[in-house]
Amino acid sequence: MPDRHMPLISVIVPNYNHAGFLHERFTSIRGQSFQDYELIVLDDASTDESLATIRFELKDIPYHLIANKLNSGSPCSQWIKGIKNARGKYIWIAESDDSCTADFLLKSLELMEQGASLTYCRSSIVDEHGVDISHESLYWPDAFDRHRWHQLFRLSNHEFCQHCLINANVIPTPAPFYFGATTP
Repeated sequence: MPDRHMPLISVIVPNYNHAGFLHERFTSIRGQSFQDYELIVLDDASTDESLATIRFELKDIPYHLIANKLNSGSPCSQWIKGIKNARGKYIWIAESDDSCTADFLLKSLELMEQGASLTYCRSSIVDEHGVDISHESLYWPDAFDRHRWHQLFRLSNHEFCQHCLINANVIPTPAPFYFGATTP
């Protein structure tokens, strides 16, 4: 019998040759305080141990795996494929070499439910041992506004484009949380 539950969030994990990062990525997703999500994992014909790692890391939880036989050569096409398979009201593109705090989904969801059309957060750079080394490099959005990205802020879509995106892409990772194109 098909699963009739429509998850609130579709978590999409596009992957290509990130076997070494997948344990941390999936640990950070499984550890979310908010759990009403479906997990969609896309592998873009990885040549490393990614598929075996995905299957091992997720053996005890439900997930949907889409594995390409040929590499698409396009991260965006993978995002679109994941979105087309999503059932949730909201979409989180959770890049395979990223991690997040346990309250990321809950905080993002709260903002979305208040009317946001996009949420994202300040990112930290960590080394291969998980040590934060962000202080070693400039957070590029700070070049445009030294204060804005140190606390929660809200802008209309128009204001965001006019005050932020006009300068550069200030979204630090291609993994935003946004209102999905799906209808539950």
